[in-house]
Amino acid sequence: MKLTIYPEICCEVCNEVIHNHVDCPVCKYKYAGTSEYGDILYMDIGEILECEVCKAKFKLISKDKFISEFEWEQLT
Repeated sequence: MKLTIYPEICCEVCNEVIHNHVDCPVCKYKYAGTSEYGDILYMDIGEILECEVCKAKFKLISKDKFISEFEWEQLT
């Protein structure tokens, strides 16, 4: 499955991703906080992203050069 992820940028000066939000397909919460800090582009296959609202977990199973094309497997 694909997830809609919103990187949260620190500031306009450094332009670094500090946290990520997701439209959770489990609890349907829009812009839910996640367990992932830093740029999702650097996540490795097999790593887990967790919704901070409902605790649903998603494992990264495939990467692309665009986050919108990453494939995730729902674990819980």
